[in-house]
Amino acid sequence: MASRARRALLVLAAVVAGLSTAAPARAAPTAAEARVRPALDYFALGDSIASGHGLGDAGPCRRSPRAYPQQVDTLLAARHARIRFRTFACSGAIAGEEAEGLMAFRSQVSKILGQLSPRPTLVSITIGINDFHWTDITSLYFLLRDSEAAFETWRTTITTEVQRDVERQLRRLLARRNVAVVLTEYANPVNTGSILFGPPFPCADFAACYERTERFIHGLNDAFDELRDGLAGKRRLRIALVHERFHGHESPLSICGSDAPEIAGTWIQHPQDPASNSFPPVPPDIEAETGDWSGDCFHPNDAGAAAIAGAVDRAARSMGR
Repeated sequence: MASRARRALLVLAAVVAGLSTAAPARAAPTAAEARVRPALDYFALGDSIASGHGLGDAGPCRRSPRAYPQQVDTLLAARHARIRFRTFACSGAIAGEEAEGLMAFRSQVSKILGQLSPRPTLVSITIGINDFHWTDITSLYFLLRDSEAAFETWRTTITTEVQRDVERQLRRLLARRNVAVVLTEYANPVNTGSILFGPPFPCADFAACYERTERFIHGLNDAFDELRDGLAGKRRLRIALVHERFHGHESPLSICGSDAPEIAGTWIQHPQDPASNSFPPVPPDIEAETGDWSGDCFHPNDAGAAAIAGAVDRAARSMGR
């Protein structure tokens, strides 16, 4: 059993962090709607959650037409005469300054600023989790077992850095008075009995290890709340509340972990997910037991993407977008 768990952990360690395609078909607005609802520009920025990693994605940034921004695009079209939608989200993107190209959040923001029109504009953002090397499973495995002092130093240091870097880019966006921004929270995809907590060095207390995953994600989400309260132009900034909605819908029983939910209740891609194309590499002995891994136990599935899209849409409505 320990050997199988160790091999499964190696599979998770192989998952590539991610963490513009055409929008889905939508009904044209009625003549009455066209008269009262102006055109809107909508830009999506962020990491693998925003790009749709594993949802039939393609290309170097792993973008998918099933990602949550594409679903937001469809929801917006129900109340606007016309939507101009672009996504610059890229799997693996970080908030930090050290990345280049679309892997850098600042570069994504620069792309928007170079394409702004005078029209009302909505920007959705999901960024920051990759700065914690969230899908570097080997590092995370040992951090969850490290001393309290070491864990807190890691958590608070990176949270402060992400908050600073995101604030810089939000100031650039909110300086444009026609821009409204929705910054999403992060959900916790980890099963409460996750393989992360098991052999070869099991957590002495699985609940304590799970609490650490919750603590650093809550800390990041709280940092976003502080940004909203402290920025000029905050009336044009909302937080999409998704974290609590995902509780009860974490990665499911089987190789992802030993606790509920069942596959039918998960909002996270999983190894037997026929709708996922994450396809992390699987060692031959594990493949012989389980078959190919299509999902990775981390990224949202279609139901998860729909839940995030709904939260973004509600936040956008609250700002008249």
